[in-house]
Amino acid sequence: MNSEIPYNVIDLSMDDSFVRWVRSGCPHNELQDFLDKGIDISKIHEARDLLESLADHSEKYPEKSADDLFDRINNSINESEKVITISRRRIIYLTVSAVAACLLVLFMFNTWTSTTTFTTPYAENLNVDLPDGSSLVMNSDSDLDFKKAEFKSSRVLKLDGEAFFEVEKGNPFVVETNLGKVEVLGTSFNVFSRENRFEVSCKTGKVKVSNKKENSFVILTEGQSCILKDDQIRKINKPVDDSEWIRGIHHFDNVHISDVLEEMERQFDLKINYEKLDNDLMYTGYFQEGDISSAFESVLWPMHLDYKMTGNKEYIVQSAE
Repeated sequence: MNSEIPYNVIDLSMDDSFVRWVRSGCPHNELQDFLDKGIDISKIHEARDLLESLADHSEKYPEKSADDLFDRINNSINESEKVITISRRRIIYLTVSAVAACLLVLFMFNTWTSTTTFTTPYAENLNVDLPDGSSLVMNSDSDLDFKKAEFKSSRVLKLDGEAFFEVEKGNPFVVETNLGKVEVLGTSFNVFSRENRFEVSCKTGKVKVSNKKENSFVILTEGQSCILKDDQIRKINKPVDDSEWIRGIHHFDNVHISDVLEEMERQFDLKINYEKLDNDLMYTGYFQEGDISSAFESVLWPMHLDYKMTGNKEYIVQSAE
């Protein structure tokens, strides 16, 4: 007998010593040898029954040749493997089905709760159509987030940068920023929110603008604008259309010169060194996209400033000599 007999019934029925034991009539004194090797008695009985079932019932078991017996055993093994394979396939099918169902639920949950994000690089604008039929144009270097699946019922967006919105009528439409919030029902308006500068202009309809704490707000109607100053939302008179940046014209009304140069960096995708400038310098005017030299002249000449190129897409701005 092999030094180690498998505990599997099929393997046990193929063991030479076990087959000889069955063919000799299963003497009781040899049964203990199998039990001493740790083989369960129930497996011994099952293996014995398997071998006996392979014998021709019209003949005595000892009269069967070993080759014929093992042919029968092999056939039985193949049939058993088919059953096992079918069972395993069934288990795999059920497992895969369960995993697929879980993944589907997870996908649907993620789809419902996931956030859609749009980002614009320097020198590029982006038109975005929203699920409710509203639309917007994102200015350069801006980020926009919203939950697409639930947007029609909860029209909330998060903006970092600048965008012009045209909103379809419907549920409240909310634009959240790090500095304040804009709420509308159906209108068109512009939102600028970068670092500490927050401005909103209403082109059509009516909008409510509040600060981050929501303890200060104003209602804007067509043609009105507001800014955030000292953590308070205040209306301002602005003679120009803030949405003209969509057509490549960037207007500024009494803003720090650093804000203007940073906007030029975004629109022309370049780097401007203005460390030597007095940031208390305030600028009112505009520049137009297209030619960087013309843009510099529009901004710098009225302020008696000059510029020069210091590298690839790198410039320095300083007082004119």
